[in-house]
Amino acid sequence: MAIDENCVPEIRNRISKAAGAFNKLNNFWKNKHIKQNTKLNIYRSNVLSVLLYGAETWMMTRESERRLASFHTKCLRCLLNIRWNDFITNTEVREKANAEDVLTAIKRKRWSYLGHALRMAPTRIPRQVWEWTPSGKRK
Repeated sequence: MAIDENCVPEIRNRISKAAGAFNKLNNFWKNKHIKQNTKLNIYRSNVLSVLLYGAETWMMTRESERRLASFHTKCLRCLLNIRWNDFITNTEVREKANAEDVLTAIKRKRWSYLGHALRMAPTRIPRQVWEWTPSGKRK
């Protein structure tokens, strides 16, 4: 297995768990008496958090980025009742939902974790990995 493929099963697992969480709330999404903002807040807290759990440690491939972005957009389209034949771009969908791109959210989580690791004590492993320099010389 190549080094950039070792997170692919984890990303697929996260997408399937988030899809399960999304599908369990199917009756909630279809309810016409619940405001759209409420639905989006529930989506962010119950589905997006499941999808992005541990994302700051993933090695991303273009295929993984595409899968995550398409799942996120598919969910937003379902929440906003936008059909595929309405010809609305993904950017417009995110603007209507007031949601950020899933890749931007992953980058934000990575920067947050980096700040967390840099504030750790020098004896902690994440801090040691960050400050490690190999000894010796190359041939």
